[in-house]
Amino acid sequence: MKITVDLAAIYHNAVFVRKSSGVALCAVVKSDAYGHGLEETVRALDGVADFFAAATYGEALRIRKTGVKSDVFILGADGTNGEKNIIPTVVSLDDYAGKSRLARFSVAVNTGMNRYGLNPNELEMIAKNGKIKAFSVFSHIFNAKYALKQAEIFNMACDRFEPYTLRHLYASNYAFAENKYDFIRAGIALYGYGYEGGERAMTVEAKVVRVAFVKAGEFIGYGDCVTPRDMEIATVDAGYGDGYPRLRKGEERHAVINGFRVKIIGQVCMDAFFADVTGLKVKAGDDVVLIGDDYDAADAAKERSTIAYEVLTSFKPRQAVEYK
Repeated sequence: MKITVDLAAIYHNAVFVRKSSGVALCAVVKSDAYGHGLEETVRALDGVADFFAAATYGEALRIRKTGVKSDVFILGADGTNGEKNIIPTVVSLDDYAGKSRLARFSVAVNTGMNRYGLNPNELEMIAKNGKIKAFSVFSHIFNAKYALKQAEIFNMACDRFEPYTLRHLYASNYAFAENKYDFIRAGIALYGYGYEGGERAMTVEAKVVRVAFVKAGEFIGYGDCVTPRDMEIATVDAGYGDGYPRLRKGEERHAVINGFRVKIIGQVCMDAFFADVTGLKVKAGDDVVLIGDDYDAADAAKERSTIAYEVLTSFKPRQAVEYK
């Protein structure tokens, strides 16, 4: 399996987000930049991203080691001893007691998602003796239908903070928001998803390694998959060991070979899967597109009953990612 990442596309998407939002950009590069390669993505965005965001302290250190000078937010519960350019987040009242002693920290506000953050009444309690002094305060939109209510809660929470505190609420879903605050935390949009016109940055390909004729009633792969008719079957060199998951019961999945969308049959093995290529003149050595222009992560996500985020972050390349 081969993964190719177009860094120019990521840069293009970042420029678009920055210009269309009209505010600063925080590039979210957690989970290895959504599977695109953290260090390479950070270097590509140095100069267009005002900030970077990670989920863990380890990710933040990796960003800093690239040599970029921008501040790095840790959006999750991980802490730091206050190292230069790394800003941790207070995710609970207990967490505030420790992290509020640092020179710079952010505060997450729970506006309804109930994942991380201080509740409004907890903020009120902390602010009894004066405004809260934090580098930034933020929350996260979890439901577009509830976004206006979340913004109301967030705005009231912001009143508890010093005026210089940076405020950020919206991620790649910023387009519908009138008030975009001080910056946008763009994640999935950087990689080409979530808005019209985004350039898909990742391509995932495999190879056909064998084509065989299988008679009706014969088995294909593990388990009890029996061919309903005579078929030509292509064996493809990617499997769940590469992050290409096994099929769930009743799931119908596809890939693209020679421009044709072909159906995956049988069960996915650790190192291979099977495709029905009957009548398509497919041969060993032909490319198989798992994610690409004709079948992207959104298409794959729809078939797998999941989201593009999970598809992009699921691949586990056994060879180095190629960058262009």
